Amino acid sequence: RRNEDSVAAFLATANTNGRDTARTPVQWTGDPLAGFSDAATWIDVNPNHIDVDVAADRSTPEGVFAFYQRLIDLRKTMPIFTHGSFELLFPNDPNIFAYLRRWNDQTVLVAGNFSDETVALTVPDALNGGWQALLMAEAFVGAAGQAGLPAYMGAVWNRQTSELLAPVE
Repeated sequence: RRNEDSVAAFLATANTNGRDTARTPVQWTGDPLAGFSDAATWIDVNPNHIDVDVAADRSTPEGVFAFYQRLIDLRKTMPIFTHGSFELLFPNDPNIFAYLRRWNDQTVLVAGNFSDETVALTVPDALNGGWQALLMAEAFVGAAGQAGLPAYMGAVWNRQTSELLAPVE
């Protein structure tokens, strides 16, 4: 038998923390109803639709859409992402997801920062030197073996092992 107080408490919590905040209309443009509709919407359009919308994002090479296009291009053009071995780095760090892929004479380092603060990554000494940035979202490379990632950003670096092992003349 239901306890009426617990049902009322549940409904109050559900109404306060419901899913409607995740159901706002897609913000297609900076127009008054964000390009979602010509009619009034059931849920209000987020006020940030003037600055944060699909049209604005697609108009910049630094946007999320362009970033994902570059990610997809890397996967399609570099076999290391589908054929290479996988090595997880920093497995106990809840804020960083980083890994190495190795294939033939190539190594790729992929790192993402899922925290709200810039983090410094220290890669193992064996990985120092010869890295080329393939894709960066405001990442930076510092001293040998150091890479910094701003909050909620990611980067991909590449290194050709054969270039590092070539004899010095």
